[in-house]
Amino acid sequence: MNSKAQNVSGTYLWNGSDHLTAYCLIHRSTKSDMLVSFLMAVLDACHNTGLEVVATACAMGAYSVNALKQLGVSEKTPFFRFQNPEVVATFEPPHLLICTHNLFLRHDIAN
Repeated sequence: MNSKAQNVSGTYLWNGSDHLTAYCLIHRSTKSDMLVSFLMAVLDACHNTGLEVVATACAMGAYSVNALKQLGVSEKTPFFRFQNPEVVATFEPPHLLICTHNLFLRHDIAN
């Protein structure tokens, strides 16, 4: 596999009928302030076309987590506001499964 292809991650936006609405491919690590900027640009474009985004999903990397913190997301407020409506912030299920798996291994939990 091409080494560049291995370092590409993406942000995808799906509408209610399971159609891809928007995507942003990112090569290498992207700092949290740039992630916030990209997210705001995508949300703004969606808003301008009449789409209402109700949730986002991201990886659990340090930059992604920090970007959510910059937007005010926390355990007590698992959302941020964009042009007033709440946008729920979630983590991608595959990353949640990987983290759960790693916790079991780290703490030697078996059966």
